[in-house]
Amino acid sequence: AARAVATVFRPDLFLLDDGLQHRRVARALDLVAFTAADLVAPARCLPAGPLRQGPDWRPPAAAWVVAGCDPRLVEWAPGSIGAAFTGWWRELPGSEADWVDGGTVELAAWARGEERPYDPGGAPVVAFAGVARPESVERFAARAGHPVSRTVAFPDHHRYRPADVALLRAEAPEAAFVTTEKDAVKLPPEWFGDRPVGVLRRRLAPRAPEVLAGLVREAMAWPR
Repeated sequence: AARAVATVFRPDLFLLDDGLQHRRVARALDLVAFTAADLVAPARCLPAGPLRQGPDWRPPAAAWVVAGCDPRLVEWAPGSIGAAFTGWWRELPGSEADWVDGGTVELAAWARGEERPYDPGGAPVVAFAGVARPESVERFAARAGHPVSRTVAFPDHHRYRPADVALLRAEAPEAAFVTTEKDAVKLPPEWFGDRPVGVLRRRLAPRAPEVLAGLVREAMAWPR
């Protein structure tokens, strides 16, 4: 952050991913995100469960975002995350949200910021990704009109090497590929030769965007 401030860009806002558990970091707003599937899991913190913080912790300024359902309208099983965070749903601002398709573009075009739709050319499509839930990539590819014949899962946050792509190409010599934006930023298009590679763009759209937008505006006015 200090190096960023020292540049000519002079950022006004820092957005931290996975910053929730770093309590020593002063923050103006915590956006605490869940999926509907998360909320049926036991309310335990890592490594016994999926939580980064327990429900008794209340940040000074926070909002919840739940992808897939409105948690206030569900009767959650005792001991689940959904039940443990009942106080959050009732007392803190938040919004349910939906994943929406942002269109699939060719990897080379995506890297240049261009809009060129992905076309697998009739080839079977192989999905690959280094994300926490690789099975979700197959679902989103199908929703975007690219049914997947096979999914290859790499470790979350995988740092790709040319050998990884060479193995993908060797194991599926006739296939086209799709991956996520999280992966695409680490993948030079030339590694794939003439193989079609699509980048699945998806966006989390809150159903109450005005609530979150108001909180972000307030956070940006936070005393420095």
